[in-house]
Amino acid sequence: MYTQDRLIALNTLYHHEHRITDVDVTKINHLVHLIEALRQGEPTRPIDGDRIICVSPERGVVSRHGHIQRRMSFCDFMTICKDPYVPFIDESMYSDASGGYWITICESDLALFKFVGRELKTFCAWGHMGMCAHGAIDFQAEVFVWELTHPSFY
Repeated sequence: MYTQDRLIALNTLYHHEHRITDVDVTKINHLVHLIEALRQGEPTRPIDGDRIICVSPERGVVSRHGHIQRRMSFCDFMTICKDPYVPFIDESMYSDASGGYWITICESDLALFKFVGRELKTFCAWGHMGMCAHGAIDFQAEVFVWELTHPSFY
């Protein structure tokens, strides 16, 4: 569980600009609980926000800290960002990262994912001031880690 002091230590710029409040602490602890509750037990498939180790068949490991985003559209698919910035996440448990190189993975590719463990991952969420300059709060939660060897990771 995060305390106000612990969040301040991780988010000095946010605290300087907006002050970490009890509302922020409650929100972040709630998000950590939701993220980690989805990852109880043995994993059966990647979840939005999980970490991925991207492996190229020709070059080997090209990223140890890739990001998985799950999206529902006309068909089910995931996107993977090889080099993401800290992803935003909210109570819907859909994450939103920027960064690059992105690839799309089809449902038929899920058998290629190999579960390799669990790790802490940094996320961010808008604080009590909402969307504004320096308004995001960083925090960590434990996620699943997967490995995927795919020709698109060049």
